[in-house]
Amino acid sequence: MLPVTQDMEKWLKERFLPRYEMGDSIYHGANVGASPLHNVREAIDELADTAFYLRQVELMLGGDGVPDKTIYVAGPYSDDIDERKQENIAAAMDVGAELYRRGYAPFIPHSMTADFEILYPDIPREVYLSTDLLWVSLCANMFMLDCWEDSPGAQTERNLALILERPIYYSIEDVPWLKHKTSREEEPK
Repeated sequence: MLPVTQDMEKWLKERFLPRYEMGDSIYHGANVGASPLHNVREAIDELADTAFYLRQVELMLGGDGVPDKTIYVAGPYSDDIDERKQENIAAAMDVGAELYRRGYAPFIPHSMTADFEILYPDIPREVYLSTDLLWVSLCANMFMLDCWEDSPGAQTERNLALILERPIYYSIEDVPWLKHKTSREEEPK
């Protein structure tokens, strides 16, 4: 069984099995005496309502669940040498600026949590990675910074983007423009 399937199975068991097992006490016997057909119809109505609301959220997010112009910037962040870490942050911000110019809404984790490991040492590194993976899942595209292969975090983020079948760009020249360039903006050569 795939890890993602195991996670879903665990989540379903944690969320739904207790309600199922304690049905009468949870639902206070409201439908216990009702016919099975009545209960099935009630369940169908609830599922239809849920599907409606999920579809509204999906449409709000851009139709397929994720706005097409969102792009996650992945690459090395940490380094034993602070100067290299600052270079990694600057490189991510430079790419983010170019993505803005091209009409994207970049998410740049490097600048969002810059120096948090110093300012808030009580927060484990794993928390940042799990948060980053959430953001990867919310973005429609991914951009890989140079040297991403040297970063275990960036490799994990890329693997998730592959599973989610997101477009992944490795060069700014390959990222399509989403908006018309102004006279001051030139397409990179």
